[in-house]
Amino acid sequence: NPLYELQRSYLRPMLKGEADALLTGLGGRMGLDFDEGALEKAYEIVGGHPLLLRKLGSAIHETLTNRSARRAVARLDVDNAFRKHKRDFFNQVTWILEHLSTVAPDEEQLLRDVATGGAQAYAEIWKDNDFRETYAHHLEQYGLVKFESELPEVALPLIKGALREPIASEFVEQKRQLKEVVDDIETAIRYRIRSDMERDRTPAEGAPGAAVARGR
Repeated sequence: NPLYELQRSYLRPMLKGEADALLTGLGGRMGLDFDEGALEKAYEIVGGHPLLLRKLGSAIHETLTNRSARRAVARLDVDNAFRKHKRDFFNQVTWILEHLSTVAPDEEQLLRDVATGGAQAYAEIWKDNDFRETYAHHLEQYGLVKFESELPEVALPLIKGALREPIASEFVEQKRQLKEVVDDIETAIRYRIRSDMERDRTPAEGAPGAAVARGR
C-alpha cells in the first residue's frame, strides 16, 4: 500500500547456485547435461536474470539439434549458442531497458551513461546530481550495476554490449517505424470513416470499387 509503505522489496537476480540449479534442472529434462564450465559461462553472460537465463537455455537447446541421446554441454557450446542468438538477446535487453525508462527514467539514463562512458561518466556527468548515489543504489539493487572502488560499473557484459553496439538500437528504430505506419493507417481509416459518415454513406458504399459496382 503506497500510503503505508514500510519497506521496499527488490527482485534481485538469482545467485550462482540458483542459476546453476535452474539450468541443470530444465536442461536435464531436455537431455542436456551442463558441465561446470558451461554453467560458469552461462552465468558470465546473463548473470542471474531468470528470463535471460531461460532464453539462453532455449538457445542452447535449439543449437544442439539432431541428438538421439543425452548431450553433454560444454563452455564452448554455451558461447556458440549465445553468438548465434546474440541479436535476440540484445532485443530482449532493449525491451527491459525500455520498461526501466518508463518506471525509472533517471536510473535508466545513468545506466546508459555508465555503460558508454564508464566510471568517468558517473564521476563527471553526474557529479552535480544530488540523487546520483540514490539512482546508482537502485541500479545495484536491480542487479544491473556493481560497485568497484565506490564507482558503479555495468554488472553484465550482455547489457553493456546491448547499450554500446549499434545493433541494439536497430530494434528500437524498427519499432518506431512500424508505429508510424500503424498510426498513418489508423489516421487514414478514421478520416475515411468520418468522410463517409458526413456523406451518409455506409462502409460498403464507401469501399473501393463500390462506385463501379453501382454504375453497373
